[in-house]
Amino acid sequence: METQRTWYLLGLIALSFMILMAWGDDQRAAAAAKQRAEQQAVSGPALQTAGTDAESGTVTIKTDVLELRVSLHGGDIIEAKLLKYPKTTEDSSPFELLRRSGDFSFTAPSGLMGKGGIDVVKDGKSSRPLYQASAKSFVLKDGQDSITVPLTFDAGNGITYTKFFELSRGSYRISTGYTVKNGSSADTSVYMYGGLRQNVLLPEGEGEGSSFYVAGSYRGAAYSSDDEKYEKLPFDKFDGDSLYISSKGGWVSMLQHYFVTAWISGEKEPITITSDYEKLSRTDDGVSGIYVVYPETTVKAGSEGQVKASLWIGPKLKNELAEAAPYLDRTLDYGWLWFISEFLVWLMNIIHSAVMNWGIAIICITLIVRLAMFKLTKAQYVSFAKMRLVAPKLKELQERYKDNKEELQKQMMELYRKEHVNPLGGCFPILIQMPIFIALYWALMESVELRQAPFVLWIKDLSIYDPYFILPIIYGVSLLLIQKMTPTPVTDPMQKKIMMAMPVVFTLMFCTFPAGLTLYWCVSNIFTIVQQKVIYSQLEKMGLQQRTPKKPKQK
Repeated sequence: METQRTWYLLGLIALSFMILMAWGDDQRAAAAAKQRAEQQAVSGPALQTAGTDAESGTVTIKTDVLELRVSLHGGDIIEAKLLKYPKTTEDSSPFELLRRSGDFSFTAPSGLMGKGGIDVVKDGKSSRPLYQASAKSFVLKDGQDSITVPLTFDAGNGITYTKFFELSRGSYRISTGYTVKNGSSADTSVYMYGGLRQNVLLPEGEGEGSSFYVAGSYRGAAYSSDDEKYEKLPFDKFDGDSLYISSKGGWVSMLQHYFVTAWISGEKEPITITSDYEKLSRTDDGVSGIYVVYPETTVKAGSEGQVKASLWIGPKLKNELAEAAPYLDRTLDYGWLWFISEFLVWLMNIIHSAVMNWGIAIICITLIVRLAMFKLTKAQYVSFAKMRLVAPKLKELQERYKDNKEELQKQMMELYRKEHVNPLGGCFPILIQMPIFIALYWALMESVELRQAPFVLWIKDLSIYDPYFILPIIYGVSLLLIQKMTPTPVTDPMQKKIMMAMPVVFTLMFCTFPAGLTLYWCVSNIFTIVQQKVIYSQLEKMGLQQRTPKKPKQK
């Protein structure tokens, strides 16, 4: 019976985990629905840069890993393609992290404000400069390590502004800022801001039910300050002035599955982190933005000054993110068990460097985890075996003291002591194992390396569900075999129905899981089957495994 209770506990934990993720998805869907209703009910002027790109023009900047499109009206990055990451296994065109198309917009605006600012907000309207560029396209050539693209604007008052973008080979980190040449007779001052703005609602075909959608993955804003090393700001928390923090160093970001865009400050640099976009630029209805405001710089008359910031546009690569800014690697959101997940990811990367296949790496790390917990699992089965041995004595006590609960508890504890049995011994190993299983789940969920990573034959992408549902079927069959191997049969009819339904329910659930996760559970179940045979064989030798008595031969 204790074995069955273990299955119930595992099933309850797994189902609770799935329900929690589903609840989070429902909350985000409800927030999106609310935003849609507000968007339909309210209309207002759009951000002034919107709709002007065709008139003012754009420039394209291309390296070996990034292709950016920058609007000359304001100098905002309105499109970013990740050249090393195809959209899907069927569509080899580059994945667009930033874009402005149709009803959806995700951009990285930046500007200068202050006394000498050229991105001015007055009476609820924004005024943006119109830059000039020496060419329409800038490409990092063979042999070049970096490229710098300048955009110039003459304010007509003796001050010239040059907005620049510096990109390096193989890097997703962009250095951007302004050089201010003050040819006037008076000092001036400026401060730079960088923002990330996008529609709350995804375009049709990219939300729930699409190949782009992964249940449980977070999409929204996050930031880091000297008080909060990593804090999320979901879209439903944007209410104009919900965030206003002064910090020495930090960053703001927009997250989605596998990718992150972030404005980064210098370490200990005094900054302001805010979502109060109305003070910075006019906003479209249905668009949320998070900003970092950098320190003010004074440029004396007849001199030149510069303000500078960093922008990350790319995949969630742990080592590169950690190097780019403190705690930026936390955007690989492993949850509260992040320290276990990070170790497992580190180990999985080492294995992959040797086997060069992420599917095989998942198999190897599954076996390593299960072998590391073999002693715990053995202790669990020994505890089950001991409980089965004392089961007849427990039943006798229950019948004898059925009318005296207090005495029954006393006699049961005395029996446990005498037989050296811990009734909770089978639960402790499970409780220790579950954090490892959950941590590995999030490690596989957040690893961009698994995106479009093939395994064998029909599995072309470990980050999406098995297209032929072969792995979920293997999982269901292996779960059924594990149940059949359970030595103590279930006698309660209701429990029998629940146990019979579990393989079917979990198989259907795993049909929606990424193939990498399903592969992990398949290997884990197969290992469990082998492990049970080994442990039960050992228990028989120890005399702890109950054997079915042989029937006497008929004469």
